[in-house]
Amino acid sequence: MHISEFSVKNSVLVNLLVILVLVAGITSYSSMTKEKFPDVSLDEVWVYTTYPGVSPEEIEKLITIPIEDELASIEGVDNIKSISSEGFSQIRVEFETGIEDFPRKIQEVQNRVNRVEDLPEDADLPEVEEEKWTTIAVIASISGAIPENRLKQLSEDLEDDILDIPGVDAVSVMGRRDREVWVEVNPARLEGYNLSLADVIFSLKSKNLDIPGGALGSGREEFLIRTMGEAETPRQIGRVILRSDSEGGRVYLSDVARITDTFEEATTLGRLNGEQTISLMVMKSKTGNTVKIVDAVNSIKARYEDGRLPDGVSIILTNDAAADVWSNLNALYQNGALGLALVLVVLYFFVGLRPAILTALGLPVAFAISILLMQYFGITINMLSLFGLILALGLIVDDAIIISENACRHIEEGLSPVEAAILGTKEVAWPVVAAVATTVAAFLPLLLLVGTLGKFFSVIPKTVTFALMASLVEA
Repeated sequence: MHISEFSVKNSVLVNLLVILVLVAGITSYSSMTKEKFPDVSLDEVWVYTTYPGVSPEEIEKLITIPIEDELASIEGVDNIKSISSEGFSQIRVEFETGIEDFPRKIQEVQNRVNRVEDLPEDADLPEVEEEKWTTIAVIASISGAIPENRLKQLSEDLEDDILDIPGVDAVSVMGRRDREVWVEVNPARLEGYNLSLADVIFSLKSKNLDIPGGALGSGREEFLIRTMGEAETPRQIGRVILRSDSEGGRVYLSDVARITDTFEEATTLGRLNGEQTISLMVMKSKTGNTVKIVDAVNSIKARYEDGRLPDGVSIILTNDAAADVWSNLNALYQNGALGLALVLVVLYFFVGLRPAILTALGLPVAFAISILLMQYFGITINMLSLFGLILALGLIVDDAIIISENACRHIEEGLSPVEAAILGTKEVAWPVVAAVATTVAAFLPLLLLVGTLGKFFSVIPKTVTFALMASLVEA
């Protein structure tokens, strides 16, 4: 009677605990970030400094070396590399692997750079940036046989809409040229008016400006004064006066030059299906969800195709990282369902329906506990963590099968289910623990990898270990 009451009370508690674990696992899974690769810190910081028109030798002497000398004494710095090119200095500061409180190190680099006092006054202020692992969620390419300025405007509108998506860090554009106004001076006409190229440059600089003129007070009102002189069209640029005389004669820029509203010279060209294209690479942020970002981009694409795109213009999505994530998720779902079915069928024929159900239940419970542990330790749903779960799929019911089969043997010998479960578990407890421990030990060496590669592959042994330990507790 005592054993019966104990069995009823504890079975109710265990059932409630299993339900809570499954609900918590499903909730955590739905809220976890899903991405192609894990987001890891590269423990590197870049310092960029621009000094236009200066030779590489001077850049190294005046900028690179003073900054390097200041950064060299930072604790935890493993290596400093630099490149000095014409008008530009870039310094890469590599910290030791696994350094603690890396954001504080970034701030320390910024403070040290600010302490460098002998930099050239006309050089730009140095910029400090963390080296980030950038993940492309998707590439949106817009193409069509329409004027380039119209295609450019559509791509800018699309870029603005994509940047509003939560989780998008940046959009890198390829194939889009900025607008430029070319002033091509005719040397013969310039000489005919007794003008030089320096006169043209001076007039453009001095007369193509918007100049603030302060404020004008009138009673309780105040008006801001601003001289609007900046040209907005080629025609207005052509009306820039190069020279005037006392009799009212004027020489305009259009008299000596041809002015063309065009685009900058192309550095990259993009074509898709034989048509000019502008590609937008959508970069996810550290906390961004790849699947949700791609879904949002698809929604924007559908909205544009519903009336905002001219005839002959299309938006095509490529390099869809969400497709890779879903491919791995589907593989996990299919293998999980197949494994669950096989466990049920095989155990049903050998030990009966009830032990088969109890044993097979270990698979979803172990996965639910694994998901909770992954979320607690900051591991996202990505290709490597899914690979680890797929690896563990065939291992996590082994211990439950051993315990269940031994308990069934004692039931056949005449013990009650509760007594058989307790005795059967005690008899094989240490062998089962040893079996799980040896399997975990086989994956743990991956944690010994150092550097960026080690950070990536550490996800696999952690995920497998979580799944195996969860299956041991459940069994």
